[in-house]
Amino acid sequence: MYLYRKALRESLFKGRSIRGIVCASVYYACRSSKIPLTISEISEKLNCPERKIKLNFSKLIKILKLKSPLISPEIYIPKYCRELKLPYEIETQTILLLQKTPHSFFNGKNPRTCIGGLIYYTCKNNSHSKTQVEIAEVTETTDVSIRSRYRELKILFENNL
Repeated sequence: MYLYRKALRESLFKGRSIRGIVCASVYYACRSSKIPLTISEISEKLNCPERKIKLNFSKLIKILKLKSPLISPEIYIPKYCRELKLPYEIETQTILLLQKTPHSFFNGKNPRTCIGGLIYYTCKNNSHSKTQVEIAEVTETTDVSIRSRYRELKILFENNL
């Protein structure tokens, strides 16, 4: 809550809701600590609209002159595999596959859809039955996005083998 106290001390958020500032501070802390919580999860758990968290997060970064911590897509793999009740082997193979994936693959794409595609690709290659819909529900994306990433990965890895 250091960020919240700092913002409060400097009176940077006059007229803003306390809950919104706290939620934005929590989201920043999660990102900088590499804790895989999304804005929608924080919004649900702390009962604050996503829009308010996003707005306060961007203001927090701008006003306090912070750097927005980048999140490696790798931190979401264990979380999603656990929620999908996948074996540890699938998780490790997905992480290895992610490390082989060029960074350009993620450019302009939602990291959750890319991770979902990687998990689906790994499941298909290991004859493990998880549907695109199941993976999409866990990654909070659509089955169409998972299918698109899967096809792109299939082409990418078949050309590199």
